[in-house]
Amino acid sequence: MNAEKLKLVARLARQGEPGERDVALRILGIAGVSLEDIPQEEEVEVEFIYKTALEKQLIVQTYCKLTNSNVMNGFRISSKRGSVFLPADMVDRFRQDVSTILSLWRKELKRFFEAFIQANRLFSDLPSDSDFKISIEELQEIMVMARSIKRATLGRLLNEKNTPDSIDRG
Repeated sequence: MNAEKLKLVARLARQGEPGERDVALRILGIAGVSLEDIPQEEEVEVEFIYKTALEKQLIVQTYCKLTNSNVMNGFRISSKRGSVFLPADMVDRFRQDVSTILSLWRKELKRFFEAFIQANRLFSDLPSDSDFKISIEELQEIMVMARSIKRATLGRLLNEKNTPDSIDRG
C-alpha cells in the first residue's frame, strides 16, 4: 500500500466513526503498519457539535456567510455524532465566529422560549418558588419579544377552558 493510502487509512483510524476506526486499524495491521508508525497530519477538519437540526443549519449558514459561498465544499456531517466537520484551513479564520454565533443562538433561543411562555401565559397564577433569576433589562427584552409573538392556539384554548363560562354545569 502506498504512503498516501496509508495516510488516508490512518486518518480514518483516528477520526472515523467507531466501526470505521476498527476496520482501518485492521487494514493497517494487514499492511504490517501500526498507527504510531504514521505521523499524524495537521488538523484537517474541525468538529462543531450541534444539539438540534436548527443548530446544524446555523453552523452551515454561518460557514457560508463567512466564506461568502452558497456551496459547502469540503465539509461533512456526522448525524450519529451530531457534528459538522469543516475544513481546518478555512475554519481557523472563522472558528471563534462560528462558536460565538452558536453561543448567541443558544442564549437567544432560551430568551425566545421564555417569551413564548409569557405570550401564551403558559404558567399558573400561583407565586413561583423557582430559583430562576433574571435582570430587569432582560425581563423587559423578553416581554417586548413576547408582545411580538402571535399567541398560539393552545394558549387560547387553555384560557377558554378555564373561564367560568366554559365550565359544564350539566
